[in-house]
Amino acid sequence: PPRVCRPQNCFADGCRPADLPDDDELAHMQLRDIAKREENLVCADCPAQNPDWASINLGIFICIQCAGIHRNLGVHHSKVRSIQLDTQFDPELLRFMLSWGNERANAKYEARAPSWYLRPAEVDNSHVRENWIRAKYVRKEFIENEESSSAEAEAASEDSKQIRDASVYFMPEPAREGFLTKMSGRSQTLWQQRWFVLQGKFLSYYKSLTDSYPQNSIDLSGAEITAVPTVGGPQQRHEFHIRTPSRTFQVFSQTVEEMFDWVHALRRASIFFAHNPVPDTKEPE
Repeated sequence: PPRVCRPQNCFADGCRPADLPDDDELAHMQLRDIAKREENLVCADCPAQNPDWASINLGIFICIQCAGIHRNLGVHHSKVRSIQLDTQFDPELLRFMLSWGNERANAKYEARAPSWYLRPAEVDNSHVRENWIRAKYVRKEFIENEESSSAEAEAASEDSKQIRDASVYFMPEPAREGFLTKMSGRSQTLWQQRWFVLQGKFLSYYKSLTDSYPQNSIDLSGAEITAVPTVGGPQQRHEFHIRTPSRTFQVFSQTVEEMFDWVHALRRASIFFAHNPVPDTKEPE
């Protein structure tokens, strides 16, 4: 017989919650009834309320925007159904959806999701939404290591969680450099291509690749870095903002892959150096 356990803490095959309804109750139940349970009132992948779609192989309820991305993953990753239009479901499927739900699924698929990772909850950006969903269910980047037991995960101290969250195992990271385009500080309509170098807690930008001294160096300690909705058009750009106490820097990359690489690296540096201050060194003006 299947083991009865706390579903939010156990993901082993055969485990089920203790309060599953019997067959008679299931015969009168629809997916939309399960969606009304407290743990399913918010989309599994974004903050949208009252999701009306479901992924019946992942056991989650999702909004229409996230459902569109789930469909593009392919049925081998996510089988999407409408909880309003599709009404005929096998009792075993209903039992499966009841045994999972958004809370338990997120405890599994977001177990190791660090705070520096861009989420749909932060910005309404289609690329951010798709990258987050693919990271969770296709690449499975955030699933706890199989050798780590649930008890070990629960026993982890807050300090160790913060260390993992800030990715300090790899900090400070090697320097990152490349061309990005930034909004001029003097003209809010002039975009300028600059050579950017991220080293330690400073993001410096140079007028050209051969310049010896940067035009400016941004102290990332505690800075806020986030993507913005993508600007469409023939020259599509992928914009993100770096907010410091004195200024907001508007920057864009030519590809979405570059945007994620830069934004995630900047956010890691911001978190790390906010919690691990280092003496300031004089940077060229």
